[in-house]
Formats: sequence, structure tokens, C-alpha cells
Amino acid sequence: MKDPLRPGLQPVSQLKTGPTTSSTQPGTLLSPGQPPLIRPSSRLRVQRASSREETYDSASEKATLDLIRRVLYPQTSSGHGASSPQPAEELLPPLTSSNDVDHQLYAILAVIMKDFVYSWYSKITPDQALVNEVLQVVAHCTRALEQRIRRIDITQLILDEIPALVETHISSYRLSKERSSLSGLPTSRRALYHELNPHPGLVPIPDPADPETITAQTENEAMYRRLLASGTLAVLLPTEDLGNSSLRHLVGDIISDLILGKQVAGRVCQSWFLWETIGKAAEAGQRRGASNGANAPTDAAASQLDRFGLLQDDDPSSITDNSRQSHATVWLWAILQNLYLGYLGLRFLVTGLFRVASGSKKAVSRGCSVSGPTATSDTLMPPNPKASPFEGATTKIPVLNYRLYSMISQLLGISHRLPWLSGTLALAQHMILAGPGKLGQADGTLDR
Repeated sequence: MKDPLRPGLQPVSQLKTGPTTSSTQPGTLLSPGQPPLIRPSSRLRVQRASSREETYDSASEKATLDLIRRVLYPQTSSGHGASSPQPAEELLPPLTSSNDVDHQLYAILAVIMKDFVYSWYSKITPDQALVNEVLQVVAHCTRALEQRIRRIDITQLILDEIPALVETHISSYRLSKERSSLSGLPTSRRALYHELNPHPGLVPIPDPADPETITAQTENEAMYRRLLASGTLAVLLPTEDLGNSSLRHLVGDIISDLILGKQVAGRVCQSWFLWETIGKAAEAGQRRGASNGANAPTDAAASQLDRFGLLQDDDPSSITDNSRQSHATVWLWAILQNLYLGYLGLRFLVTGLFRVASGSKKAVSRGCSVSGPTATSDTLMPPNPKASPFEGATTKIPVLNYRLYSMISQLLGISHRLPWLSGTLALAQHMILAGPGKLGQADGTLDR
């Protein structure tokens, strides 16, 4: 009785005979029954990676939806079934004007409720009333906060107020570093920095040799966060919700301890979180570039042909002539392009200045033609210097007077390395802002 043959193997007598010369490349040996090795192309690899990422994203999205449904509205998720669940936007109060932002905020609230509220509230009662009230209060706060953010001048915030804080931090750090090396005794830079910029939530300075300072600083920081949360709720909450002390304390503890303490101070402000965010953004950009590069197979094929010398000309004289001609053409087109761009920029600047100047003249003539009865007493009254800055609109700062320029100068150390350049730029800025014509003042010709 013969042994059964193994699958995939055949007797030698049944193999077909072929020519002794192989058509494959030298150095590649294939067994008689082995199929040829086929390497996946770059496009196929990118498609596989993108499909894998889409699968991971869909799985994480489904897990996030399940967490929101299980924590924030468990009574409705069990009744509708898994086949046709209602979206969270239809069952939960809107937090902002964007559904995508609401979805992420719902996930954060679900994690906070699950870890820090349900851990003790579920032991008291299975009722969902307290959680619903907390969601309503948080929704009211986020909507009011969004309305306040819409009234902020984002340009002035990014280009003037934040650079002012960064400039103050840089100058204070450098000054504390210089003062720490003046005396022979070892002085802490952190102590000198906090003497220059004292803050009630960061005192006393924690000393590893003294545990009481660490405990006191932690208590002061927690107290300062509670004051910030209570002040925020006093501005954002309505009067009837602000009178509910239990709800106010619960929401205040969530904002001060969980959001400001553990998330913002414990993660967002740490260096590892910033580096991970930058790394993830770089990886996303590389993936996007790889996916865009996979859509151009002709360029990849042409580069491979050029790499193996299949696109080069055999005549060396023609090669040198073509290279010289190509260099001359590139230089010529570069010069023409730069001249054209300079002409367009100059034309845009000149026409913009003339339009703004003519528009301001028309506005002045129209304002002068207004008769006496039409002018109200408000327009004729001078501004009250004792009025609170919160009562009216904030003063508009000229673009040339933004603190962004001084922050860049302080960061690069231009005032120490090149004092003549710093003085020249400061004089030019002063002449444009306060010189003849005042072209750079707020709502002036150059500012507009």
C-alpha cells in the first residue's frame, strides 16, 4: 500500500520537462514548484496602510459612540437596540455650533462622568437626574463661552496679547539667569523668576528638601483653580442655576480639578504632550504626502527609468548642449518671474493705498456735510476718560504697533547683537506711527 502524496508535491515522472536555459535574471533561483516572488508596489502598500488606518479609525469611532451612549444616556440606548441607535446630537443638549466638536466634548464628559461621578453616585441611586442637570449646566457654559469667544478680536489676541506674555517670559527668564550668576552663592533661577513675576497660585516655591513647601504650593494652586472656576461660573451661568449650591460646587470641582488640574496642568502644559502633538502632526503630514505621491505613478516610473539610465541621450555633445540650454532657460524664466511678481506686489500696494486714501476722503466729506439737527448729542460729546474699558469697545491697536515684532526681536536678541538695527527699526516704526501724516495709526491708510 502506497503512502498518500503530500499536498503540493508531485512525482518526478509527472513533472514537465522544459528547456535547460532559464528566462529569469541571473542570480535568481526558483524551485520547480515555487511561484515567482511578486513585491507589492508602493501604491498597493499605501492603499493597505490607508485601509488599515480607516479600519482603526472606524473601530475607535464606534468605541467612542458606545462609551457616550452607555454613560450619558443609558436608558435610551437599551430601548432602541443596536441596529438603529439614535445619534448623540439628537438626545443630548448641544454644546457648541459644531457637531464634530460636540462629539469630542461628549466623549470627554463621558470619561469624566464614568471615572469621577458614577464611581460614587451609582452607589447612592441609579437615577440619571443629577447627570442630566450637570450636562445642561455644562452645555449652557460652553454655549455662553462660544458666544464670548466670537466677540474676541482673534488677530489682536494672537499677534499682540500672546506675544506680549511670551516676551515678558523671555526677558524675565534671561534676567533671572543673569542674576543667578552674579553672586558667588548658588541662587535658584526659579526663585528669582518668581520674584520678578509673582503669582498667588505658585507660591511658595517647592523645595525637595522641605515637604511642607510642596504641600503648601499644591494647596495654593488648587485654591487658585477653584477661584478661577467659581469666577467663570458666575459669569457664564444664569441666576437660577447659580443659586443651586450643590450643582455649582459639583460643576466647579469638575472644571477646577478634572479639567484645569489633571488635563490642562497635568497633560496639555507638559513637554511630552507638546512633543507628542508635534510628532503626530508630522506623521499625519507624511501620510498625506505619501497618499498624494501614490496617485502619480508616471513620475515614479519616469524616475526609475532615469535612475537606470534609460532616459539619457547617448550623444555627449547633445547632452552638454541641452544642459547649457536648460540652465539658461531656467535662469531667464526665473528672472522674468521675479520681475513679474515684484511688479504685481508694487501695483497691489500702490492701488491699495490710493483706494484707502480716496475712501477716507469721501468719508470725511460725507461727515462734514451732515447738518446740525441730524447729528446726535452722542456723536458731539467727547469720550469719557473715566469710563470703564469694559463698558464700550476695546481700543484698536495699529498693526505696526503689535507686540509680535518686539517678541521676535527679543527672541533673536537683536537689541544685544545688532543694536543699530534695532534702533533703526524702532525709529522707522515711530515715524510711520507718529510722524507726518500718521500713515500707520489705527484705521489709517497703511493700517487698512
